Amino acid sequence: MTDSTKNIIKKRAISYFSATASITLVLLILGLIGLILIQATKLKNQIKENMVLSIFLNENAEQGSIDEIMAELKKSNYCKSVSFISKETAAAEFSKEIGEDFVGFLGYNPLRPSVEIRLQADFANTVQIAEIKSKFISNKSVAEVSYQQNIFEQIDANSKTIMSILIGLAVFFLFISIALINSTVRLNLFAQRFLIRSMKLVGATHGFITKPYLVKACFNGFYGGLTASMLLSLLLFWLPNLVLGIDALYDSAQHFVLFIFLVLFGVVISLLSTWYSVNKYLKMKLEDLY
Repeated sequence: MTDSTKNIIKKRAISYFSATASITLVLLILGLIGLILIQATKLKNQIKENMVLSIFLNENAEQGSIDEIMAELKKSNYCKSVSFISKETAAAEFSKEIGEDFVGFLGYNPLRPSVEIRLQADFANTVQIAEIKSKFISNKSVAEVSYQQNIFEQIDANSKTIMSILIGLAVFFLFISIALINSTVRLNLFAQRFLIRSMKLVGATHGFITKPYLVKACFNGFYGGLTASMLLSLLLFWLPNLVLGIDALYDSAQHFVLFIFLVLFGVVISLLSTWYSVNKYLKMKLEDLY
């Protein structure tokens, strides 16, 4: 093998590696934004699902009526979990909190039995809660439906603001990624514009010229997306050592979808950019190539 042949092979290897590395870095940044969005959504849902909606019952509420309320809640699509708190249980929990037997001090138990509900995240907002409250407040066995309205409103407002910012960032970096990958592909093909033109001059068909570049672009995008996904997987594996409890927010299904998206996105953008650039140089006049 001659020195000139070795140099050509070396230059092609460097070009291939640099293109793949550039695509990997761009997809890695996009993937990080995607992970932050997934974790923020999971955290928001967990906070909402830990908020309690309490249905306080009348003293004379019959067991049959309580069972009907419990059954209705359990079969509903908005209820994540439901539990009945008797007067005695409520008094014991309250005494434990204050560190004093208030029942013995008062001589009676003023607390009402209640049903505590934790809602599904999609229903834990002020509009849905108001509908649930109006549904049960009309029941003769129900004395009051109570929830921390201010906290719910604050969580609702803050989560909408944060999610809007994160989605905006994700869309912004999506367009930046498209632009950077496109620029990387076009820059690599710019160095081969004379070769593309020469193949056309000797009679090579459009498909014959385009095919090897598209195959190369497909591999570049695939390996770039795969490498970015592997690096993000390592980050997810290592992150719990730095931030305790963050693995509770992991969602394997959504992470898998994100990794598949990164691979497909890398392949599609690389293919489209390559196809556009090759066609551009095939249509250009020879003097315009300089």
